[in-house]
Amino acid sequence: MEPAFWDSSALVPLCVQQPSSPAAESISKRYGVVVWWAAPVEICSSFARLARMGQLTPNGRVQAQVVLDRLRSQWREVAPDPLLRD
Repeated sequence: MEPAFWDSSALVPLCVQQPSSPAAESISKRYGVVVWWAAPVEICSSFARLARMGQLTPNGRVQAQVVLDRLRSQWREVAPDPLLRD
Protein backbone atom coordinates (compact mmCIF):
# COMPACT_ATOMS: atom_id res chain seq x y z
CA MET A 1 0.00 0.00 0.00
CA GLU A 2 1.41 3.36 -0.99
CA PRO A 3 1.95 5.70 1.99
CA ALA A 4 0.35 9.15 2.19
CA PHE A 5 0.51 11.91 4.78
CA TRP A 6 -2.72 12.32 6.73
CA ASP A 7 -3.52 15.26 8.97
CA SER A 8 -6.02 15.19 11.80
CA SER A 9 -8.83 16.64 9.67
CA ALA A 10 -8.62 13.53 7.48
CA LEU A 11 -8.29 11.09 10.39
CA VAL A 12 -11.14 12.31 12.60
CA PRO A 13 -13.77 11.17 10.05
CA LEU A 14 -12.32 7.67 10.34
CA CYS A 15 -12.99 7.75 14.09
CA VAL A 16 -16.27 9.67 14.23
CA GLN A 17 -19.11 9.38 11.73
CA GLN A 18 -19.18 12.61 9.72
CA PRO A 19 -20.29 13.59 6.20
CA SER A 20 -16.72 13.07 4.95
CA SER A 21 -16.38 9.62 6.57
CA PRO A 22 -17.23 7.57 3.45
CA ALA A 23 -14.60 9.41 1.39
CA ALA A 24 -12.00 9.06 4.16
CA GLU A 25 -12.73 5.35 4.48
CA SER A 26 -12.39 4.86 0.72
CA ILE A 27 -9.05 6.67 0.64
CA SER A 28 -7.80 4.76 3.69
CA LYS A 29 -8.16 1.51 1.74
CA ARG A 30 -5.80 2.81 -0.95
CA TYR A 31 -3.11 4.57 1.08
CA GLY A 32 -1.10 3.80 4.18
CA VAL A 33 -1.35 6.40 6.93
CA VAL A 34 1.67 8.53 7.79
CA VAL A 35 1.21 11.21 10.48
CA TRP A 36 3.29 13.68 12.40
CA TRP A 37 4.05 12.87 16.01
CA ALA A 38 1.43 15.24 17.50
CA ALA A 39 -1.50 13.98 15.41
CA PRO A 40 -2.98 11.98 18.33
CA VAL A 41 -3.12 15.17 20.43
CA GLU A 42 -4.87 17.04 17.64
CA ILE A 43 -7.35 14.23 17.11
CA CYS A 44 -8.22 13.96 20.82
CA SER A 45 -8.68 17.73 20.83
CA SER A 46 -11.17 17.32 17.98
CA PHE A 47 -13.04 14.68 19.97
CA ALA A 48 -13.28 17.10 22.91
CA ARG A 49 -14.53 19.91 20.64
CA LEU A 50 -17.17 17.64 19.09
CA ALA A 51 -18.28 16.59 22.59
CA ARG A 52 -18.55 20.24 23.72
CA MET A 53 -20.63 20.99 20.64
CA GLY A 54 -22.98 18.12 21.47
CA GLN A 55 -21.99 16.20 18.33
CA LEU A 56 -20.28 13.37 20.20
CA THR A 57 -21.77 11.57 23.19
CA PRO A 58 -19.58 10.28 26.04
CA ASN A 59 -20.03 6.75 24.67
CA GLY A 60 -19.26 7.97 21.15
CA ARG A 61 -16.07 9.56 22.45
CA VAL A 62 -14.97 6.25 23.97
CA GLN A 63 -15.73 4.47 20.70
CA ALA A 64 -13.80 7.11 18.75
CA GLN A 65 -10.81 6.59 21.06
CA VAL A 66 -10.94 2.83 20.44
CA VAL A 67 -10.86 3.43 16.69
CA LEU A 68 -8.00 5.92 17.11
CA ASP A 69 -6.02 3.37 19.12
CA ARG A 70 -6.50 0.81 16.34
CA LEU A 71 -5.38 3.31 13.73
CA ARG A 72 -2.34 4.24 15.80
CA SER A 73 -1.24 0.61 15.88
CA GLN A 74 -1.21 0.61 12.07
CA TRP A 75 0.08 4.02 11.02
CA ARG A 76 3.61 5.28 10.58
CA GLU A 77 4.47 8.24 12.77
CA VAL A 78 7.09 10.84 11.86
CA ALA A 79 9.00 11.75 15.01
CA PRO A 80 10.32 15.24 15.72
CA ASP A 81 13.86 15.37 14.41
CA PRO A 82 16.18 18.34 13.86
CA LEU A 83 17.35 16.95 10.50
CA LEU A 84 13.79 16.59 9.28
CA ARG A 85 12.91 20.08 10.55
CA ASP A 86 15.88 21.62 8.71
